[in-house]
Amino acid sequence: MSISTFYHSMTDFVATTPAVWAWVLLCGVAAVVAFRNSMPKTPNVPLVGFDVKDPKKRKAQYSFDAPGIVQKGYEQFKDRIFGVDTADGVKLVFPHQYVEEISKEPGLSFHNSLDHDLLIDYTYMGGLKQFSLSTFKKEIIPNLPKFIPEFTELIQGHIPGALGDNEDWTPVNLYPKMLRMLGILTARVMIDNQAPHNDPWITLTTEYVQSGTSYAHQLKFWPAFMRPLVHRFLPEYSKIQRQLSDGRSILMEAIKNFNKRENQGSPEPRPTSVLYHMSRKAAGASWSIIDMHLKGQMNLAVGGIHTTSSVLTQTLFELSSHPEYVPELRQEVVDTLSKFDGVLSKVALWDMHKLDSFIREAHRLNSPNLTTLQRRATRDVTLSDGTFIPKGTKLEFPTFAIHRDTDFCEDATNFDGFRFLKKRHEDEETSAKHHYVSARKDMLGWGYGKTACPGRFLADIEIKLIVAFILLNYDIKNPEGQGRHKSVHFENQVFPNPSEPVLIRKIPRERTDNFKTGKI
Repeated sequence: MSISTFYHSMTDFVATTPAVWAWVLLCGVAAVVAFRNSMPKTPNVPLVGFDVKDPKKRKAQYSFDAPGIVQKGYEQFKDRIFGVDTADGVKLVFPHQYVEEISKEPGLSFHNSLDHDLLIDYTYMGGLKQFSLSTFKKEIIPNLPKFIPEFTELIQGHIPGALGDNEDWTPVNLYPKMLRMLGILTARVMIDNQAPHNDPWITLTTEYVQSGTSYAHQLKFWPAFMRPLVHRFLPEYSKIQRQLSDGRSILMEAIKNFNKRENQGSPEPRPTSVLYHMSRKAAGASWSIIDMHLKGQMNLAVGGIHTTSSVLTQTLFELSSHPEYVPELRQEVVDTLSKFDGVLSKVALWDMHKLDSFIREAHRLNSPNLTTLQRRATRDVTLSDGTFIPKGTKLEFPTFAIHRDTDFCEDATNFDGFRFLKKRHEDEETSAKHHYVSARKDMLGWGYGKTACPGRFLADIEIKLIVAFILLNYDIKNPEGQGRHKSVHFENQVFPNPSEPVLIRKIPRERTDNFKTGKI
């Protein structure tokens, strides 16, 4: 049913039932008043983009030109708080000097901010709950090295089919292929050792974020008090429900297999997955428990698949735009394999400082989010300098602009693949702060403080394994005359261009034999 059909059917209904119409009108007015009274009052700060008077046009402008609006605000009010109008309401953009205090303030919630912006009750996407987060940190992160052999096999099995074996230059759209590759690897960590071969699950987790984001965007055209009434009639609703239903079925089957092996006394394949540990802690197969697991999986998919595939693709775009780095990076992979007996273990991956620097620089200039350290005030907050943040206020930091600011990074707007390698060598004692997985105040792509992304350690392994495999087996460059592919922006999100190809060719066997490395 379309929105117009829904509207006309409701009009016919209330026209024939005056008493009902009066009651609905009364409830609607009361809801509007309550909704307006509950809205947070915007603090007295400069507002950027408010020269566009129509609120709908202003929000639409932010949706499609957020980088321009935030950069304009940053240039005008770099050391001050300013506001931007978004589909989620006015958000306050805080200057860099507040990073430490904001990251530690318990009254400002990262998870609540994501839940609110992504409409978790409708989309199942939002901030990871403590249950899922603690499981990932405690059970998965310490065991990440144990996943590497399986990751290696999955990469060997998938990348050749995705990139082909043509020894002539061939155009390839990288982003969709890297998205699926990350869906396959993440399925092993999140579900079990069979999930990487479960096409319906891979399709669900790689496509669901787009469906959920579109659904949330449609819902935001409606006031919050109307969403429970209209959400079933929106175009994406049926698709979302089918996807969630498929997801529940797959998770139920996986949990049944866990239980069956446990009852038979059979050992669970190691390393064990997020779902395995969560299902042991929250036993049962009721709808509510399966639904809880599904929400956890969808939220893990946002970071584990979509964020990582974005950084991976942006890294490959930088490689195709700067082919002068290929020989040194390739040689580092060759030398590392020789040093570690042909195996890219966790220690071996850690030893590839040039590749680590290259990926960190690609992430610096192409963070998947325009802003980070998003927070929502769960109560009134007064900062140490007297800045008052009313309950319900949303705030964030302009990561896109900070990463391009020469006050924080020399020659900040230009790509330097070995920038962080040089920083490591400048001061060996503090070299760790320049590692790719390091979350710092001047590098906010991973967030900062206690809410810094825990999945960065998994992403580090996945990206390095894939890029190393590509370096050993393929040449890559841009089409003649083509510069670096521009990213696609929508609201706060930054995507690699999904439709612009790079040129790929398979390295002939005689050249790969000369590497004398074996295969990863």
